[in-house]
Amino acid sequence: MQPSLPRLAMFGLLSLMLLALPSAPAQAGGILWCKSDPVVSLNGRLVDITAALPLEYVLFVTGPTQIEIQTPPGVERFVVISDLGFNGHGTEVTFVDGGGVVEDGEIPTRIRVTVPIHLDRDEQVPMEVTVWADDEFPLTVSGTHRRTVMQLSITSR
Repeated sequence: MQPSLPRLAMFGLLSLMLLALPSAPAQAGGILWCKSDPVVSLNGRLVDITAALPLEYVLFVTGPTQIEIQTPPGVERFVVISDLGFNGHGTEVTFVDGGGVVEDGEIPTRIRVTVPIHLDRDEQVPMEVTVWADDEFPLTVSGTHRRTVMQLSITSR
């Protein structure tokens, strides 16, 4: 027995509606997280840097997410794509020269992320930063909105 045309149409409509739904924030440990994630290139290697805040604090973000990426001088580095950030404030990526040298294609990298948040009380808002370089496993560190720092080595292409 073949499905009727109204059933096929309903199935198609339902499928389209599911595809059109916005993706839900990530959830870990009972916390709903909202994310901002620009992609940069370091010596041709695509690197996704994701800053995540608990959803309950996102409305208190007052400016762009600040990401400082420190690599040795001479590393080719640029922003591939930036997102809207939290509440549409955007993301500002700054590249600075740092210590170390590129050896055997390994780029010593320091990433510092801050998010301006205004609260009536002096509170440290938890933040997670995840870095994913192409096909490598992601690396996540925890910190606060005032300063989350990650030290890692990224392999050049």
